[in-house]
Amino acid sequence: MGFLGYGYWMVYRKPKVCAVGDTCARPLPNRLVKSALWASTLLIVIALFWNWIAPVAASILLGL
Repeated sequence: MGFLGYGYWMVYRKPKVCAVGDTCARPLPNRLVKSALWASTLLIVIALFWNWIAPVAASILLGL
């Protein structure tokens, strides 16, 4: 969970003001980085609650 928090902090924090040509002036984050962060968050939430999700999903998918 700490890595996700750090990822959100890195992606959504306000960037520092940099001079043109400095190493911090490169354009990050982009849409792909944000999408991957949200997708990984969804996967972790599913993994955390899998014991409650699996029986419900199995009954729906198997028609029980």
